[in-house]
Amino acid sequence: MTLRIRTACGWALSIIVPMACGACNASMSGTGVDTGMSSGSMMGGSTGATSISSTGTTPSAGSGSSPAGASGATSSGSTIASAGSRIASGSIAASQTGSSTPSGASDDGGVSATTGADGGDASTSAADGDTPAWRAINTDSAGWRQTSFSARTADPTVSDPNSHPDDLERAAVDTSMPLKKKLCVVLTGIGTGPGQGIGDWAGHQGYHVFQVGYSNAIAMAPNGNTNEDMPGNTRMNQFDAEGRMPANAQTLLPDSIQERTIKAIQYLTVHDPGGDWGWFLNQDGTMRWSDGCFIGYSYGATHLAVIARYVRLGLGVSVSGPQSEGFPNATWITTPSATPVERMFSMFGSEDGPAKYIATTMALGYVGDVLMTTTTAPAGTPPFMGSHQIEVDGQGHTEFCAGQPPPYCYYMFGLPPFMPIP
Repeated sequence: MTLRIRTACGWALSIIVPMACGACNASMSGTGVDTGMSSGSMMGGSTGATSISSTGTTPSAGSGSSPAGASGATSSGSTIASAGSRIASGSIAASQTGSSTPSGASDDGGVSATTGADGGDASTSAADGDTPAWRAINTDSAGWRQTSFSARTADPTVSDPNSHPDDLERAAVDTSMPLKKKLCVVLTGIGTGPGQGIGDWAGHQGYHVFQVGYSNAIAMAPNGNTNEDMPGNTRMNQFDAEGRMPANAQTLLPDSIQERTIKAIQYLTVHDPGGDWGWFLNQDGTMRWSDGCFIGYSYGATHLAVIARYVRLGLGVSVSGPQSEGFPNATWITTPSATPVERMFSMFGSEDGPAKYIATTMALGYVGDVLMTTTTAPAGTPPFMGSHQIEVDGQGHTEFCAGQPPPYCYYMFGLPPFMPIP
């Protein structure tokens, strides 16, 4: 099997990997433009809460479509605060320098529920700059469950009609699996409501997964605008409603990604106490994003990359993204990253004009050269050459990891048989 590494000068290296891999024949699902909702999810119009529980269920592949790219109506309203100056509540700003697994740590990615002497959870947030958990996580072991509810159910003050306030958000975790102790917020493609197959899959792998609804059809900047601060300010305003300027969006707090995540956690502490969703909140009720992550498809892939530059995350996985959206020197790209780049991954298809993604991930400093692989190629040694920039030959604009995905999905999420994420 041949794995190719892309460099700035083109495809410069071919590596023959004569290695068998029983897991490599997993089928690929969800090709085409914006695979959107996974089948079996519940969408639209419902303000009630629905709880669905089952064990051993395999998530289905994504379906549905919407146009690719980042376009949409401009939000109106006044803006306040300085450009790029805010960090989300509960997060810790840090330099781009990453951190390695602490000495003596196991290869379980920090899933063992070891409690520190001060009562905090010593198994997570051990890296310098992360916010330590103030207590040990305490889930049940009942297995997979999914709870569905609208943003309006969790918070009646939501208001933006374009933010999918009445579509059903979904929260899922399998507590029978070794817990990854990361809350993954899933950001969908442009204009679509909450729900991606990649999120459904991650929820079965020991991650806590929340599929949020938010206003996701706002362009980073109006046509013709050249202000390099505006793209990042727009996306960060959507994230935390801090009102940076100049920006192309003014988001009210109840409609922001961060606030909806906090409200969802508060809702889940009542409706799924066995999932111990409240562990991801600090004692003051703010989000502990260094034990959080974002999974983003297309529009969401770029959005999470912006968030990671200003908020220290535990993990970020972009599929069919990120891209600069016409601003290769945008402030969000050139600023030092709050999230160690070792925690960031990007995946895109060879049939999706990958040059725009490669230029962006290279500028962001993602780890390794771009690796070309296929849906059936073995991972090699080290797996996927240690690259965090993976191009899949023959694939288009897709979310890649819905259903029963190939091994590169397990690699990006720090799942067996590969090493844990940093």
